[in-house]
Amino acid sequence: MSQFEQQVEKDIQNFLKLYDSNKDGEITKAEMVKYFTDKQNRNPNRLTERIFAIYDKDKNGIITTEEIRGNSIKMKTEMVDTSGDGFISFEELVEDFKKQKADEPELLAGFFFESLDRNNDKKISRGELRRYFEASHTKPQQ
Repeated sequence: MSQFEQQVEKDIQNFLKLYDSNKDGEITKAEMVKYFTDKQNRNPNRLTERIFAIYDKDKNGIITTEEIRGNSIKMKTEMVDTSGDGFISFEELVEDFKKQKADEPELLAGFFFESLDRNNDKKISRGELRRYFEASHTKPQQ
């Protein structure tokens, strides 16, 4: 698992650890309101609504691990996308790996591009990242 994947999965686990009180892998509004109430937040309902507006993409009142993953990918893409064009270029990825003090950043970036840049346009989109993560985290049906 790459450093990027590890960080995304860490984000998911941290999010769940905070808010998923029944440990079912999903977060309901009630769980989040309870968390903020227990932390003595002045307006737990409003804060919960704001967080759900960001994470609950299908607006069903539940935040799933896939929704957390998607938001984490979006935020991380924005951090690496220094040009702000919505894509990660090879150069941006190399620079990000250098900041992380990774060994052989060019080689790592090459591996990522080989794995992720499905349309060979020399840039990685959020969609390409999302499809990669969805494919790598889909459990086979039994």
